Amino acid sequence: AAHKGLAAYALGSSLVESKATSSRMWSVLMFFSFATPVGIVTGLLLSEVSTGAVSAGCSALASGTFLYVALMEVIPNELQHKDNMLMKISTMILGFSLMSVLAKWA
Repeated sequence: AAHKGLAAYALGSSLVESKATSSRMWSVLMFFSFATPVGIVTGLLLSEVSTGAVSAGCSALASGTFLYVALMEVIPNELQHKDNMLMKISTMILGFSLMSVLAKWA
């Protein structure tokens, strides 16, 4: 949940860049806003009735989804534009490194 603000900024930037209609922006932002509380409630309900294997499976699904989107959508799109390549690659490595450190402590 610590990254929600950054994700909201990225989503808003993408919506503005895509020139989405106002109604489309509102519908996407409302869905995004409700995703966290729905996820929290779902997680609480599942934690009451599930085993460690179910929790591990959910974590694996979330991690795999994140990696898929990053590796198949975001990174190729960013690397198509050849400007600031050193900065893009450096910040990508830094981001993955920081997330690895956080995962070790969490």
